[in-house]
Amino acid sequence: MTKKERKHTPKCEGRFGELRGLFYETAREIRRIKQDPLWPIVTQADITDFLDLAWGGGFEPITLFDVTDPYFLNRRDTLRGDPLVGNRENFGIALIPFIFEAMRETLYENVGKAIDLTERLRTREDRVLLLLETEDLTNRPFDKLELLQNGDLVEEILKPICNRDFTITQNSVYPTLLERYARLYVVEGDIDRLNLFHMGVVSLDRELGMSLHKVMVPTLGGHKGDKYVPLSGYHLRAEFGTGPNTTRNLISSAPYRVELYKKQNHGGDIPVFGMNFYLRHPDIMVVSQIQDIRGSKVPEGTTDGLCSLVVAEKIAAMLGLKQILTYTHRNNPVLYLYPGEGKLMSILRINFDEAARTLGWKSITEEGKNGEIMGYRRKI
Repeated sequence: MTKKERKHTPKCEGRFGELRGLFYETAREIRRIKQDPLWPIVTQADITDFLDLAWGGGFEPITLFDVTDPYFLNRRDTLRGDPLVGNRENFGIALIPFIFEAMRETLYENVGKAIDLTERLRTREDRVLLLLETEDLTNRPFDKLELLQNGDLVEEILKPICNRDFTITQNSVYPTLLERYARLYVVEGDIDRLNLFHMGVVSLDRELGMSLHKVMVPTLGGHKGDKYVPLSGYHLRAEFGTGPNTTRNLISSAPYRVELYKKQNHGGDIPVFGMNFYLRHPDIMVVSQIQDIRGSKVPEGTTDGLCSLVVAEKIAAMLGLKQILTYTHRNNPVLYLYPGEGKLMSILRINFDEAARTLGWKSITEEGKNGEIMGYRRKI
């Protein structure tokens, strides 16, 4: 008799608030140290410098850090069973999503500050105060700034920052490093297509060659009409990084993010939901969050969860991944942030359990749990 294979539960990304906070402070500190206020991470040495400053900067969260637990205070999870745990060679690369998010956030603040200073330089506000703030933002010596007229300050110093596009990932983390991060998890998958997430493309479906009007989503029992409905009139956007998305209406703990938008004939498209996933070695997608956005809705008769998991199936197949895992409503990582939320449990049940069962995903059970379902699996 062959030994029964143990089926492990999908792993949780854990709590990232403290880690992100630490890196935000580090990124701000680096902006003060480097001459370029929009300093990017280009090499492995840059990552080392960043982490050395973070761990040696005297910030309180570091007292809780465990080098064998790179995802910070998440000791219930051995980092998804991949080769990163305790491996110092990969350690800095493993933290790229959080370092990038910190750099993007400080860049976002820099752009906002430059725009504010540009507007205020056109008023009669105290020039010395404005010059001091410009000095702090740009690391330019005060005596050099003082020689410039307000118009030259705007055109030569502030305008390049105001025009910086903080939504594109490469502004903060060099693409080669992002690819090295992905290679820790993706063995046979399509890295070129995965890089679309790293770039933050606004039309993921078009870039992948995916026709959403042909993507059919099953409707729930009792719905009057067709058993399947297409995602006609929608489009997908890709983003990368933990924390707020570029429109600042979602906060994710998983670095890979897909957002569904409803197309509009005039004006900007309306957001519908965000589906976040992380990668697990080798070639596994783990859907960890499905977040509603106040805006448009999914087609009648479906749910955010059904549309999210169907989209996840299509994307995973196009990326060349081997399988998808997801959670139940009982062990979803969002519960670590909002424990005891009865309404949230109901939403999670609809978006994860009911959606996975409707799509025919296989349940994952774990020994010693009396047959309790710990998650769902879909082989690609």
